[in-house]
Amino acid sequence: SFIMPMLICMLICYLLSSKFGLDSWIYVVGILFGLGASCMTAYKFYRIEKEKGIKETRKISASNRHK
Repeated sequence: SFIMPMLICMLICYLLSSKFGLDSWIYVVGILFGLGASCMTAYKFYRIEKEKGIKETRKISASNRHK
């Protein structure tokens, strides 16, 4: 899921380059967009895992187990 945005952006750049005759500068733009999309995917994954950890901590601390 982290590499797919980069691959999709590279495919789009290839199609733009071959169909419309754009120069190789379009690949730089595609790499930047691909890296940005991969970073957003990583951030969302991190945020979801962090929320899971907080929920599990709340479950443990809210128990009525008396020792």
